[in-house]
Amino acid sequence: MKSFKLYMNTNQAKEVLNRIFDETVRNISHIEMGELSKVFSFIVKDQPYIVHFRNNNESFIKANYMYRIYGGQIPIPAVVL
Repeated sequence: MKSFKLYMNTNQAKEVLNRIFDETVRNISHIEMGELSKVFSFIVKDQPYIVHFRNNNESFIKANYMYRIYGGQIPIPAVVL
């Protein structure tokens, strides 16, 4: 069966995250979830994060909309596009 997930390993994810954050990215770990995205956990400045990598940004746009509208009322994580 064809996978729609983006191919990305832990080292590639760390390279991308190091370009985004000014601080060192630590403890990056692949999380086996998500049917359409590659998911990793990591730490920057003692703050834990989860990142999703996808081939397109459609679901991220929807998640960002939900965060902007309802984020103050229910616990929805911020989205960085």
